[in-house]
Amino acid sequence: MKLHSLKFFWVWAAVLASMPSIGQDSLATPVDTIPLTVTEDHYLYAVDSLWLSHLDSVSGLIALQTDSTLLVLNESSLIFKQGLDSLNELTPLDLSHNSHLDQYINEYLRYKHQLSKLLGLSTLYFPQMETILDSYDIPLEIKSLSVIESALNPNAKSHRGATGLWQFMLPTARECGLTINSYIDERKDPLKSTEAACLYLKKLYGIYGVWELSIAAYNCGPGNVNKAIRKAGGSKNFWEIRPFLPRETQKYVPRFMAMCYLMEFGDDHGVYPTELDLTFWQVDTVLVNKELRFDQITEKTSISTKTLTTLNPQYKLKLIPASGEGNVLVLPAKNILEFTEREKEFRNHKPAQKHPYINPPARNTNYAEKGKTKTYYTVRSGDVLGTIAERNGVTVSQLKRWNNMSGTRIKAGQKLALYTSSHQLEKPVDSRTSTTNNTGGYTLYTVRKGDTLWDIAKLYSGISTEDIKRLNQGINPKNLKMGFTLRIKKI
Repeated sequence: MKLHSLKFFWVWAAVLASMPSIGQDSLATPVDTIPLTVTEDHYLYAVDSLWLSHLDSVSGLIALQTDSTLLVLNESSLIFKQGLDSLNELTPLDLSHNSHLDQYINEYLRYKHQLSKLLGLSTLYFPQMETILDSYDIPLEIKSLSVIESALNPNAKSHRGATGLWQFMLPTARECGLTINSYIDERKDPLKSTEAACLYLKKLYGIYGVWELSIAAYNCGPGNVNKAIRKAGGSKNFWEIRPFLPRETQKYVPRFMAMCYLMEFGDDHGVYPTELDLTFWQVDTVLVNKELRFDQITEKTSISTKTLTTLNPQYKLKLIPASGEGNVLVLPAKNILEFTEREKEFRNHKPAQKHPYINPPARNTNYAEKGKTKTYYTVRSGDVLGTIAERNGVTVSQLKRWNNMSGTRIKAGQKLALYTSSHQLEKPVDSRTSTTNNTGGYTLYTVRKGDTLWDIAKLYSGISTEDIKRLNQGINPKNLKMGFTLRIKKI
């Protein structure tokens, strides 16, 4: 174990209340034709009811206060417009004022006490989110999407299984490089899940070139957005395609826009961050290389089980598995010295029996001695670690280990080391194996999903992409169709 060189600065706390449905109160602006009824929106209702289930679990981090603020049901539309206009000048998002946003802002302002708690949590999560968003050239306002998704609760889980701050389904999470196994669920890791959300949002933006549509696709999927665009005559303006989107998504994007406003201008409406017991500067991290249980720590230190589980929601069984690279453990900064000084003592307290998964043997990184051959893969635009790993028959964890990567971020042009069996490089022997056309005398290859000419050419010794293009006149190398048969070489 050693001290981590960078602060982790993540603290978990659940939000104490849901955002109930909007009533039919008369507003100063025209009423939206989409009723804001959360109970009809099963996905949001499930998340909202989850927030309610944590009513008694947050007092360890949030100092409870009595909300004596009077509810204001008809805030001035002019104030909203001024705030949204000022935001619009600073972001590529289209946050133009309209009557729909007035409704959502007004509704959220009915629950100022809950908004105060969200603002309090945002002071802990948003600084790190902004750093990651900035590194991906994504508008910083996208951070408010996590508020709509999970109310800044890393343990949030929808009835469909979407989990964490950014509500990832398991297949999408793994595609974006997150580790999910019996011990760890990185969807609950605020830092890693935010990076994965950036990868996915960047991919969606590459499709639409408009952030509002990318956010809509994050909620309902690209297929539904594409259909809405077609029905709207090809328009890429959210408000024009909105009637053709799923009902949930018609509400989802305006909710996000309203939250962008409130996260920035809440104090203009008497909404201030709730005081937190653990502040931004009061947590730090250590790296743990050997298996360690939470009870070993809590029984021999002054750190409570509640604090440990609250700060480290990604460890599903309250156990940190062994890792050569080290797993991050978040602790109150005041307990870091105690942890390091007493580590040997609590490790010897109720030591666990050896387990092949928890205590893996030391890895031999000399792959050449194991019959492995080192090659390099050049990252292309749109690549993610998950797809690269799948194409090359390895895992994301292996790619990260071979390339000394702590995160999942990659960029076009980057070279990644790969270790594969020698026989795999010399001849294709799996489901991508070539076949012989006895009539034409050619070795043939059937294109699979995700294949490129470069992927196919490297399966065959002495074959280049140009060789394949010469034998297959008229193919589009940038759009290989799955199931198409290619000539590779003469027999």
